[in-house]
Amino acid sequence: MALLARLQHHGAATPLLDVSLDPMVGLYMAVVEPNGVHVETDGALFAIRRPAVDVADFDSRTFREIYEEGVQCGKVAFYSAPDVSDRLRIQRGHFLLGPVGEGSTARVTVPLTVENTTVQNTWLASRMNARGRKGPVPRATTDIGVFRVVGKFKTELKAWLEARSGLTDDFVYPTSWHQPHLDRFARAHSRTAPWV
Repeated sequence: MALLARLQHHGAATPLLDVSLDPMVGLYMAVVEPNGVHVETDGALFAIRRPAVDVADFDSRTFREIYEEGVQCGKVAFYSAPDVSDRLRIQRGHFLLGPVGEGSTARVTVPLTVENTTVQNTWLASRMNARGRKGPVPRATTDIGVFRVVGKFKTELKAWLEARSGLTDDFVYPTSWHQPHLDRFARAHSRTAPWV
């Protein structure tokens, strides 16, 4: 699993989905594209409830065993990889593992419960509005919240993130200077690489 985590974090296609436990890193990634160019299209920051199925960082089971025991039956697993690279450690990277479809065009799915409503009527808005007040905290009714990052504000947000937290392209995406072939391998085997 640690090898899959490392490959995924450098851009290779794996059944893992990258997530960060640091909301500032997540916002930075919604503002800046992986190649360092921030485009004026809208981005998105997802807040996902942590799945109940956990895979330990040094789990000795094979990928097949982990997949068959927890994920294949439609559940999502949360994997906390060991710090196998600077990039993974800096981004506070973790991973979701969901069911994988069949065939050469198969996709990893992460079945999450989503409300189809306006922002003001969501449990998350109720929870935010209840801060500092007595009473029970509104109960979560979905697994995910999505925050739109408006494209025209990306330049200002990037500058704010750099000034406030020191997040820059070089910091968030450090180069594996001691293993240059890893980045090259990951690019050649990414989700956008031609299928052979």
